[in-house]
Amino acid sequence: DIIVNEGNIESRPILRLEKSIDDEVDITINNVRFIYSFGKDTHVEIDCENKTIKYEGLNRNRQVEIGYEFPKLNIGNNQVIFNSGSCNLKVKRKDRWL
Repeated sequence: DIIVNEGNIESRPILRLEKSIDDEVDITINNVRFIYSFGKDTHVEIDCENKTIKYEGLNRNRQVEIGYEFPKLNIGNNQVIFNSGSCNLKVKRKDRWL
């Protein structure tokens, strides 16, 4: 899958993962890989700028496996790979959803 950043600067987006049938999803965005375990949560928002992971305002850092780097969207096309599991992925760049 591809996410297009139509802006003229790189962006640290807000990623919204919405649970489908799998309890865990393993995603790579531009070579940054992370795994999220939903548990009973229906969704989660990962703020790549502020490096926060929240569900309904509650901290969910324990449910994610991620290194120091959070995903960023380069100008143009950005590769998204679902390594395992599935979910609906929504991306908010600055002030609009892509």
